[in-house]
Amino acid sequence: MSKVEHFIEEYNGAKKAVSFFDSNCWVGNPILPSLRKIPERAEELLEVMDGCGIENAVVSSSLAL
Repeated sequence: MSKVEHFIEEYNGAKKAVSFFDSNCWVGNPILPSLRKIPERAEELLEVMDGCGIENAVVSSSLAL
């Protein structure tokens, strides 16, 4: 196993031990321009959260602005 593979394996193991919580999460079409695509549906948001390792979030609608 190379050093890089070892570090990747070590990182993935450490990442599983950490629980992330997003306290500023948005869903829906943004009123203001955004550099990122904001998920329009809960299913899309959950996919993004899973990809980032976020387990829980406080979610607001972009219409709440």
